Amino acid sequence: MSNNFEKNSKGFSFTALFLILLGIVFLLNNFGVLSWDLWQNLWKFWPILLVLFGVEIILGRNASVKSFVFLLILIFLVPIILVWNTFTGNPLATKKVNFEKPLGNLTKASLRFELPSTNLKIGNLNENSTKSFSGFLKYSQVLPKPKLTENRQFGEVEYKIIQENKKQVPLSNNIGNSGEFKLTSSIPLRLSFVSNSGVFDLNLKKLRVTEVEINSKTGTIKANFAKDFSTKAYFFTQASLITLTIPKEDGASLKIVSSFKSLKIDSTRFKQIDKENYKSTNFDQAAIKIEIEITGSASSIEIR
Repeated sequence: MSNNFEKNSKGFSFTALFLILLGIVFLLNNFGVLSWDLWQNLWKFWPILLVLFGVEIILGRNASVKSFVFLLILIFLVPIILVWNTFTGNPLATKKVNFEKPLGNLTKASLRFELPSTNLKIGNLNENSTKSFSGFLKYSQVLPKPKLTENRQFGEVEYKIIQENKKQVPLSNNIGNSGEFKLTSSIPLRLSFVSNSGVFDLNLKKLRVTEVEINSKTGTIKANFAKDFSTKAYFFTQASLITLTIPKEDGASLKIVSSFKSLKIDSTRFKQIDKENYKSTNFDQAAIKIEIEITGSASSIEIR
C-alpha cells in the first residue's frame, strides 16, 4: 500500500487540476454563484488546455515541487490580474446607485429594466407616498453605471433602467447586480425585465400591475399576484424555476408553450383545457383575472 502511495504522490497532474477546476465551476453554477451564461465566453479560453498539457510534459510527472510552484502562481496570479489591475478595477467591489421619480399628475406608468445579470426585488410604496417609484441597484465597478431614461407624454411615462453590457474584463458579462424597487399603488403599471440571467422576486399583491413581462435566459422567477387587480403576465425563459402565487378569488388562465421537467398545479382548482392551456374553475365568472403565458423551457413550474 505504501508503494502505491509513493507512486501516486510523485508528481502533480495538470489534467487532474483541469478536472478539479471544471468541477468547481459546475458546483458554483449549480448554487447560482456563477451564471450558466459564462460558458458562452469561457470556451474562448480553450487554448489554456494546451498550455497546461504542454507544461505537464515539460515538467514531467515527477517534478512535484515545480508543479506545485506553478500551481500556486496559476491560482494566485490570475485572480490578482483580474481583480487588482488598474485598467478594469476590482470586479468584486460594488457601487450603489439610487433611483427615484415623483408621482405628480401621472395616470399610467411603465418601468423597464434592461440588465445583463441581476437579482431584483419588487414591492410597493406606502399608500401616501408621493413617488412613482424608488429603488437602488448595486453593481460591479467594472461594469457601466446603470442609467435611467424617461419618455413622458399626456400624463403617461415610460421609465427605462439600462445597464450596457460592455465586456471590459473576461467573463464580465456574468457579473451580476442586485437591487430593490418599490412602486406606487396609485396608478396602473406595466413592468418588463430583460436579462441574460436573473432572480426576480415580484410582490405585486398591493400593486395595480396591468402587465408584467420577463425575458431571461436563465434564473428564478417568483411572483405574487394581486387579488383585486387583473394582470397579464408573459414569461420568456429557459432552464428556470418558476413559482407563481394566485389568490383563490381570482380567475386564472395558464398557457405553457414550453417544455418542463416538473409541473405542480392544483388539479381541483385548474382544469386542463388542452395540451398547453389550463383554466381555473371560476375563470369565466371572476371579475379579476390573472392570465399567464410561459414560453421556452423550465426545469420546474409551480402554481399556488
